[in-house]
Amino acid sequence: MLKRLIELKKEKWILVEGESRKIGKNQIPLNVWEQLQCAKKIKLSCSMKDRIERLHKEYCKNIDKELIINKLKMIEKYLGKKNVEELIKLIEANEIKKFIEKILVEYYDKLYKHTVDSKEYEFEITNSTALRSRLS
Repeated sequence: MLKRLIELKKEKWILVEGESRKIGKNQIPLNVWEQLQCAKKIKLSCSMKDRIERLHKEYCKNIDKELIINKLKMIEKYLGKKNVEELIKLIEANEIKKFIEKILVEYYDKLYKHTVDSKEYEFEITNSTALRSRLS
């Protein structure tokens, strides 16, 4: 990350995806993290249909169903037993797009809602509209 930041230091703008300070076993250095917290925020959003299509295209060429099922079992306490059972059935039935939608709605969107809602955004960009300023 540091090497890439040095390469970009003369750029007027650098876009960075919103993440927590800890990403897996790695931590964003404190001085970089503090700068990110002070930076202008842009909210990117798109329709559920487009999200599903994008995730399917990017991640589902050669999916390992057993790995996904094992990972689902690891987050059962957050999803609930019934949801995990339904998600497993979708994976086993090769209903991948339905699986993506359900995991987004039941897990990821709920997980990140507080963080997304707690930010002040300078702009919002959607896949169906031009740039809109929240300041106007």
